[in-house]
Amino acid sequence: MTDNNTPATETSKQEGAEQTKTYTQEEVDKLIQSEADKRVTQALEKQKAKQAEAEKLASMTAEEKYKYEYQQKMDELNKREAELNKKELTAEAIKILSEKNLPVDMVDLLVGADAETTQANISKFEKSFNKMIADGVKKTLAGEHTTPKAGSSSGGITKEEFAKMTLVQRANLMKTQPELFKQLSN
Repeated sequence: MTDNNTPATETSKQEGAEQTKTYTQEEVDKLIQSEADKRVTQALEKQKAKQAEAEKLASMTAEEKYKYEYQQKMDELNKREAELNKKELTAEAIKILSEKNLPVDMVDLLVGADAETTQANISKFEKSFNKMIADGVKKTLAGEHTTPKAGSSSGGITKEEFAKMTLVQRANLMKTQPELFKQLSN
């Protein structure tokens, strides 16, 4: 092992200025021990839960065990079925959005609990999206397009303004200015 006075350093940047934090070997050892303690505690909790489950099963009659295990399997099956259903709905929604030339990035917001809800969400989105595009075109043709505000970044839209935008406004921004949308959404 190394000497307890051997320093370890960590460099971090805050507001353009570099600051260096120096740790002694003792401090590093404490940090490592703390992390190890957390992991051991988590493992012990998992083991206790498994042991409690085993004790619960041991105290059950054969019929109760059968019912319990059956219920566990049914719960797992239902969970998997729901996941599969969501994937299928997402794939179908992507297909529909692509066919209608709508932004596919919005698919997670449009997928509903079932196919009918998803289709209704896509229809509403399509109407709003197309209306927004048409309104934008009208404004541009009429010479009413907005100019970037002085002092604002990202092509005239700040992150705060982006956060306040409606779904339709964000979709319009994504379609008309994909780079700006990507920058603001990160």
